Amino acid sequence: MDVQTSRFGQIETIEVPDEAILEFPHGLPGFESQKSFALIEDAAYLPLLWLQALGDPSVQFVAIDPALILPDYRVDVTDLDVECLELNEDGAAELFCILVTQGDPRATTMNLKAPLVINRQARRGKQVILTDERYPLRYRAFSAGRPEASAAKSC
Repeated sequence: MDVQTSRFGQIETIEVPDEAILEFPHGLPGFESQKSFALIEDAAYLPLLWLQALGDPSVQFVAIDPALILPDYRVDVTDLDVECLELNEDGAAELFCILVTQGDPRATTMNLKAPLVINRQARRGKQVILTDERYPLRYRAFSAGRPEASAAKSC
C-alpha cells in the first residue's frame, strides 16, 4: 500500500506491506480522528519505527521497543484492552513507546506512561494509559535512565 508521510520534513510516498496497516479503534489521545496507521519499519533506522496516520501525512510518531532500553518494562493489559486488541492465548502483544525529541537527540524522552500495544495478527493497536505511578511520562531514553521533568510535550 502506498502511504504518504512527512517523517523527514517533506511529504513523500512510500510503499508499506498490507500487514503493516493497523487499526486503532479509539485513535490515539489527542488524535482520536486518526484510526488507521502504518507501522513503518525501515532497516536503515532500526530499532526506531514510525507510526504513520494514513489520513494525515503530518501525523506520525517515532517509536521504539521499550525492552531495548528498560528490559524489565511491563504493562498490565486490562480485559477491555484484550478484547479491543483481539488478543488470544496464541497471539502475543508487542509494546512500543513513543519517543519525543526536540533539538538535542541526547535529550530524547520515551513515554512510558502510555505505551502502544500492538496485535500484529489482528492488525489492531491501542495506546494504553497506565494509571499507576511505576513509570514516568518522560523518561530519558538515551542516557543513564533519568526521568526528564522538563522535556518536550509527549503525545
